[in-house]
Amino acid sequence: CRVLDYGTGSGVLAICAALLGASSALGVDVDGPSVASARRSLAAALDGGGEGSGDAPSVDFFVGPEDFAEALVFSQGLAHERGLFDVVVANILRRPLVELA
Repeated sequence: CRVLDYGTGSGVLAICAALLGASSALGVDVDGPSVASARRSLAAALDGGGEGSGDAPSVDFFVGPEDFAEALVFSQGLAHERGLFDVVVANILRRPLVELA
């Protein structure tokens, strides 16, 4: 299962998805410091256990554009480069969610 976490913030949804068995998880946020925080959260989650349980899950985080028009192009690029996602989670406000849907 491939998961996209749009509006990842701290990265908790992407990280949990990976730790619960997603083959890969990708987190995107418009806020650079949030993406940096998500990367630190991932490092802490992987340090906290799961050793000996096989390969570490594939989790990446990216800064995405704030502008809706740019976000559409960015999302199409993600789909082209990474393939389609099986699950999309988005803990963001309604307006951006509707615009991006």
